[in-house]
Amino acid sequence: MSRTTAITSALLLAVLLAACGSGAGQRTPAPQPSPGALRVGVTLPVFADFVREVAGDRADVFSILPPGADPHTYEPTPSDIESIASADIIIVNNTKPGVEGSILDVIEANKPSYARTLPLMDNVPSPRADELGNPETTAAEAGDNPHLWLDPTLAFAYASAIADALVVQDSFNAAYYYSNLEDYGRRLSQLSDDIAATVEEIPPDDRKLVTVHDAFAHLARRYGLEIVGFLVGGADEDPSPREIADLTKAIENQSVPAVFGEPQIGPQTRLLEQIADDTGVEVCTLYSDTLDDRLPTYIDMMRFNADELLRCLGDQGG
Repeated sequence: MSRTTAITSALLLAVLLAACGSGAGQRTPAPQPSPGALRVGVTLPVFADFVREVAGDRADVFSILPPGADPHTYEPTPSDIESIASADIIIVNNTKPGVEGSILDVIEANKPSYARTLPLMDNVPSPRADELGNPETTAAEAGDNPHLWLDPTLAFAYASAIADALVVQDSFNAAYYYSNLEDYGRRLSQLSDDIAATVEEIPPDDRKLVTVHDAFAHLARRYGLEIVGFLVGGADEDPSPREIADLTKAIENQSVPAVFGEPQIGPQTRLLEQIADDTGVEVCTLYSDTLDDRLPTYIDMMRFNADELLRCLGDQGG
């Protein structure tokens, strides 16, 4: 667990329960790095957004994965390798293969000897920790679905771990980092409340998810959605004929109103579109692993996801 667990745990409890003022969901403009700023590399654009929210202009942040790319299949470029070699901190989701694919090997081969690697899943508690009998169990130890950030309360845990790592490298700015973290936590708390209110507008019998890959377990757990199925476990996998037939039958048997592809996953989403055509349901979009020009921040992404769930599963959708 991270060095300042007691501090960030208290912040987590405080900000996620606090009433939020107006403008809580507003996007923070990306700051320009100040001279001498920490050079922070991340694997995913979502993590870059977390760093910018916490570090402000005290960090020069780069994402190895460009916006709109699929992290499971992306191959780093020579420019990416140059950036990795310049980093003071490198933030990854997990040190084991999963969301980030071959990016992890490239990081390990090219990062400077002085650079610290922060694996986020090793530094946040598992949402199932109490069920597993040990509240200190990390998400990595529990083997949790790696897309933890799709629950805003867990996104705050990620931001907290990032704040702790920044303080280890730059204790002089600790108060600045934790103040930013507290502000971000208030906005994430408001975001979570707003998503919950949006999901409440969906008829209970229609709160069913069929997705292109297994990314939305934590979103479903937080907001009471039922995962009927997914086409593939990982975005770099291909489904078998039996898996396609089973998913088709589940959509029909459970009267699923819509299925959800992802913009960065092409071939599997096209196959899901064919299944949807065969079963007569709508194809909609959810974001999991990446951001893009239309949705440049985590909060933008999550608000879009909530609105899309309502549009496609609510009374007006399907």
